Amino acid sequence: MILGPKRTSAWPRLARSGKDGSDLYMACENCDFVWTEKQLQEFRLQWASGVSIQQMARYFDRDADEVIILAIDQAQHEEIHPRPGGILGALGA
Repeated sequence: MILGPKRTSAWPRLARSGKDGSDLYMACENCDFVWTEKQLQEFRLQWASGVSIQQMARYFDRDADEVIILAIDQAQHEEIHPRPGGILGALGA
């Protein structure tokens, strides 16, 4: 399975400044929010089956935060729906 690059503390940080010259804070800059279509399909299947966020994170070799953000995105696009156990899932960690 090919995944995007894992970002670590060594990931290059770019100097950023706001329009007024103040420093900006980039939230979640160490996260990878890029997913392949195949990964999306697998995520949706696992979601519908009640697989926990932690289990999906291990399966996709990603941080749980990245999976949670994908779940939010997919819910907003109505690709996934509420399930037993909510966002955490019914199958436990």
